[in-house]
Amino acid sequence: MIFIAGVYPIQKKLEYEGGPEVCNSCGRYGSYQVYMEYNTFSLFFIPIVKWKRRYFVVTTCCGERFQLDAEVGERIERGESIRIREEDLTYKEGFGSIRYCNDCGQPLDPSFTYCPNCGKRQ
Repeated sequence: MIFIAGVYPIQKKLEYEGGPEVCNSCGRYGSYQVYMEYNTFSLFFIPIVKWKRRYFVVTTCCGERFQLDAEVGERIERGESIRIREEDLTYKEGFGSIRYCNDCGQPLDPSFTYCPNCGKRQ
């Protein structure tokens, strides 16, 4: 009998309808894209257990990443209409050092012009 199982990270884009914001990093106007990351154990490609859930925000102006307060992230995940405040975001040294796609949030090599996941120009 063959079992197909694995542990791997999942990244999911959440629906967030916030308006334009002034970026804390570059000072330009942009909007927030909210993502949830978690690890999962899957058996036969069916997620069984999820853990280490965290939420983050990617700005559309410069692509900077900020960690989002877990309570605010959970409310956005439930579909509540809330506004992300500056105190809900935490910049962590090294957290934003990896470049991410502005559209889908996929980690990118700095030399990439297009995202290999969604095909959007960076």
